[in-house]
Amino acid sequence: MGKLKGAFSSNSVFIELPVAKRTIKLRPYKHGDMKSILNATDSFQDAGEEYKIKDYLLAIGSFIGGLIEEDIMKLHVADVSFIMNKAKEISKSEESKVISTCKKCGNKNTSIFKLSDVVVEDKKTDDKINFDKVIFTMKDFSFQMLVDNSMILEKHSTVDDMSVFYANFIECVEYDNTIYDNLTVDELVNDLIDDMGVEEVDKIKKYIDGQPNLYWEDEYECKECGNKNKVVLNKLLDFFSIS
Repeated sequence: MGKLKGAFSSNSVFIELPVAKRTIKLRPYKHGDMKSILNATDSFQDAGEEYKIKDYLLAIGSFIGGLIEEDIMKLHVADVSFIMNKAKEISKSEESKVISTCKKCGNKNTSIFKLSDVVVEDKKTDDKINFDKVIFTMKDFSFQMLVDNSMILEKHSTVDDMSVFYANFIECVEYDNTIYDNLTVDELVNDLIDDMGVEEVDKIKKYIDGQPNLYWEDEYECKECGNKNKVVLNKLLDFFSIS
């Protein structure tokens, strides 16, 4: 270690994770921390088919994981987004920006928002899905699950990808007074999900859509044409940047 290492120190803060409901220590990020995430962001934005969203998520996980003393892969996706948002707030600025397109004229507009205005939507979803003869016990949406199922965020994701995604949320199955807790993804897809009706699959979608997530919205007037627009941040990748 160099003689000057540690000359620039920063104080960690304690934050409460909104989903896990516990307090963790978070340190501000530094210039050295930003190198990998900025490279990953550039690669993700400029990439063709050779750069997958999974690579970007792994870079995000490595970046955030270096700021906390937790296994980031086990944390809920909403908690990871929350940590990223708080890291920006204590490291860089209390504000962030989002660029959106006017629906009327197509002009690009920049909105500035306070990071403290971002809220966590917790819809209190029951972890049990009841069907006529079957009960599914569901998993939380962990960051590990997002990484493992990143194919659903790819432009060319398939119906089979979505079936695997749904199956990965199923912790165990109760049927005919028996609990099956060691079913493979192939068994879940082939024996259950592919045999379900549309309304039954919609119950799984509703559970996933009901998972906690970060949310921010704003209305603005386009600088070019004056049209009123609404911008909403609530998607999985909306808060995984340091801009």
